[in-house]
Amino acid sequence: GAETSISTSAASGQANQPSGASSPLTQLSVPDAIARYPALAGQVIVLGAAFSSIWIWSPFAKVKWLGAPSSESGHQKKTKSNRLPFDFAQMKRSVDVRLVKLMLVGALMVVIADFGMIYALAYSLNIGIIDAMTTKFGNIWFVRTTVSFLMLAVILFVQVKITRRTKVEREGNDFSGRIIGNPITSSRSISDSELVTIMVVSIFALLTTSLMGHGAAISSGAQIAIAIDFIHNVSASIWIGGIFYLAFVVVPKLKDNKSLNGRVKNCILAIIIPRFSTLPVVVLGVIVITGPFLLYFLEDNLNLTLASLY
Repeated sequence: GAETSISTSAASGQANQPSGASSPLTQLSVPDAIARYPALAGQVIVLGAAFSSIWIWSPFAKVKWLGAPSSESGHQKKTKSNRLPFDFAQMKRSVDVRLVKLMLVGALMVVIADFGMIYALAYSLNIGIIDAMTTKFGNIWFVRTTVSFLMLAVILFVQVKITRRTKVEREGNDFSGRIIGNPITSSRSISDSELVTIMVVSIFALLTTSLMGHGAAISSGAQIAIAIDFIHNVSASIWIGGIFYLAFVVVPKLKDNKSLNGRVKNCILAIIIPRFSTLPVVVLGVIVITGPFLLYFLEDNLNLTLASLY
């Protein structure tokens, strides 16, 4: 709510330096806050989930034994040893399918919230929606909405590709015969390039959030405040979105998998959890630094800040 409190002044172009009772820290637009929260949450989910998918699974691509042929003799032993790459690939594909669904939900939240934001602005200024689109906020909103639809289109493209691929595999031969080498690199459902594309588009969406945020409402040093706010949002998105990815995608799919035994599942978690845990160490450091700096740019009077709604 505090982050969305300056949209009225930013939209009308009245970006005066906050001071005293007129400080944007003392303002609160409830409709705008309600409209922006799903947009911010959706961006966090998309960026954090896409980044975490690349980050936590990359060590498995270096595990040679995961896709190595068995050195044991005997048809039964060979078949048993070849099951691990197949079972692992099936589990990873199920994770990727749910990942795309999670990102699709996040993108839809962003698109829907974008229209709520322009409506909330028109309501706050007591003007028509068309008039709201002609404001400074409205210009940024047009760019943001375009980026949001682009993000949704890319995720839908990946969703359609996975659906068609799954249908072909079900109608074709056994999937295990196409596992060659490491299953992470040879049988993935969504490529790193597709995830990077989704990340780049979602980062642009986060940039428009900063351009419409509280840092844009100050008259001096707005560029620095916007940059700090942008870094702050990206860092928080990688961390919180990654938690969503682990909690609602990876862990449930790994738990429900019936092919992998408990030992293999524990080994996977033993790699994933420490790998992800390195992110909060860096991210929290960035957040702790950028948060107070941004607050200082908004209002350098600590007593006034503590007495405000913010």
